[in-house]
Amino acid sequence: MFGSAENEYLRELCMDELKIVKRPSRVKSKGNGKNLRLVERDYEILKFILEMGAASSDVIWIGFFKEEGIGKKYAQNRLSRLRASDYLMSHYTPDGAARWYTATKKAKSFVASYYELEDCDLPEMRKSISQGNFFHDKGMCLIRSMLQAKGEILEGSFKSDYLLKSQMNEGRAKKIDSFTNFGIPDGVYENREGIKIALEFERNAKSHKNILKKFSNAQDFEGSDCILFVFSSENVRSVYLNQLKKLNIYRKPFVFMTYDEFVSEYENDFKDFSLKKCMPEIVIKSINDALNEDGCLLKGQECWQKLIKKEVNFMSRDEINYLKEKKLREEEEVKRKVEQEKVRYRYFRDEYIAWNEKGVFGKVLESGPRKIKPIPELDKIDGVVGWWQ
Repeated sequence: MFGSAENEYLRELCMDELKIVKRPSRVKSKGNGKNLRLVERDYEILKFILEMGAASSDVIWIGFFKEEGIGKKYAQNRLSRLRASDYLMSHYTPDGAARWYTATKKAKSFVASYYELEDCDLPEMRKSISQGNFFHDKGMCLIRSMLQAKGEILEGSFKSDYLLKSQMNEGRAKKIDSFTNFGIPDGVYENREGIKIALEFERNAKSHKNILKKFSNAQDFEGSDCILFVFSSENVRSVYLNQLKKLNIYRKPFVFMTYDEFVSEYENDFKDFSLKKCMPEIVIKSINDALNEDGCLLKGQECWQKLIKKEVNFMSRDEINYLKEKKLREEEEVKRKVEQEKVRYRYFRDEYIAWNEKGVFGKVLESGPRKIKPIPELDKIDGVVGWWQ
């Protein structure tokens, strides 16, 4: 009665009516976080990632959530929502299951607007993570997050080497020596006592020449008062300590500690932490020697006074050397004048005896002053002009 096309249509219609209607399963929305409302902590996290170049969920949890008793899972979920909102990008790294994030251009724009920063105050965004320096960068991120979590960093004072190099490339920071890893510290910050600290994290021992160059450049860096070295192991610290003893001048305090010691201080809330306690003995001895000899220290390094808890006068190294040379010249001048007086005394003593024996001393006095002959012995004293002339 019906054609083939009509039969096919009726068959499909009947099958649709006989089908059991199932409740559709709940599908997770792919747009989770698209309309995320940022809070102050989100801006701090984005600024942290921008300044450090990259950070993991573990680093962010330690720096921003752990001290408030918030679990790691919450931090991971928050970062995932920031990533879904196009504020972050996630990357695979050698760090195992931990996710690492870099900031996007959108994040930089929002952070600059929130903190009223210029474009040069934030570095360029990273599209990838350097695998060669990954574990070094990871250590720096952990060190900063631990310091920040305990309030050891003055708000807004931390500058990473990534930020400093970015500013240097744009000509907005003073060029130091040469554009190398040795010319700029891994980070600079100001602590609660107002001391500006240059932070260096050393995973492996470098050549002796490069170590000495790093020490020299660290002292020349004008943006710090003190240099804090954190070493991955005791062996690495011993290598650097041996090279530190070769320095003749300590223009800034050097502070050495291992990563394990640093973590121990973090777990103790930095209650007993002291920069002076971690200073090598050779540096402390140089401070004491400077105080004993001159009673003065280097100009502009007020942190020395805070470290040694003693009032001192600050002078530059050139001024100290000038005072030492001046003191030596004054001592030599005194010795020379003493020798002059001795020679004069002997001369007049001999003349008096000779004249008195001849019976002519009285006649000389009566006849008035006579011209005294030059004293040959005085010519032997360097720098003496004949006083009789």
